[in-house]
Amino acid sequence: MTAEERRKKRKKRRKMAAAVIADGEEGHGKQQNHRIFIAGEDADHRYTALLARNEDDLLQFVAKVNKVYQELLGKPAPFMTFVFCGMQSAGKSTIMERFLGSVLNIVQEGTGTRCPLDTTCRHDDTVLEPVCELYGEELPEDKKGSDLSVSEVFERITEHNKMLASEDRFSVKSISLVYKSKDVQNMRFVDTPGIISNQSTGKDNREDIKMILRSEMKKPNTKLCVLLEPKEFQTNPIISFCDESLGGREKWIDNATFLMNKFDKQLEDSRTGSKANAFFQEFFNNSCFPHLIMTPTLKRENLQWTNFLKSA
Repeated sequence: MTAEERRKKRKKRRKMAAAVIADGEEGHGKQQNHRIFIAGEDADHRYTALLARNEDDLLQFVAKVNKVYQELLGKPAPFMTFVFCGMQSAGKSTIMERFLGSVLNIVQEGTGTRCPLDTTCRHDDTVLEPVCELYGEELPEDKKGSDLSVSEVFERITEHNKMLASEDRFSVKSISLVYKSKDVQNMRFVDTPGIISNQSTGKDNREDIKMILRSEMKKPNTKLCVLLEPKEFQTNPIISFCDESLGGREKWIDNATFLMNKFDKQLEDSRTGSKANAFFQEFFNNSCFPHLIMTPTLKRENLQWTNFLKSA
């Protein structure tokens, strides 16, 4: 959805909200009576209309409530969060960066992400360049801050992950990021460390990441977002990892969304309909319905549609 489409949608919701409120406030006496007896579905309808006036303001409120819960009350954030889980180099951080339109986490040999990155995106048409707020229990005071640039946030997140690497440990303590920009949609998600599939390439981090995943999934209103590799179901180790971490498939499969990143790597083997059907059938048989994502390998070009009609 473009920024213009979002503006039109918000304008339509505001008109609906105004109509509902005006309908309930025809005259002073009726207004008082309406306020006294508002209940049930009428109350739900009115509150929905009020909240629908401005989604961006609502998410600003959500971000503040989450921060109070996390920093002052020491409790999990109460609003819906998507938790990314995948093998090393499956593309979790890349997906996150697509949502943000910026590079914010570490991509390096071994596991660069050493703790969860809990991100709240806030859409704001007035913010031309992204503005960030960063905080966290294990983050040093001089690394926390508001009104930060993307480069400042990237540097601080990188330093924190490198500090954890120097101590040879992972942490369940999240870094929390509030990311405000005109180019993002309102959402919340958590990027977790990638699981090393080949233990000879580095320290076995599985137990550490199981602990992080369990910790995140225990929080209220959390949905799992599993990053699949572009290969057959039986050779996707992240499925068995989630089984081991979360107490069996029946405990998590119905609360999961699946993304298959870098699907273009599979295209050569699935060029015919029968091959593509056979490839996906095994996923479907196991209640796994992946959304396909292509690798962004080419620089974007704004070509006119007539260019596609020219012969080579």
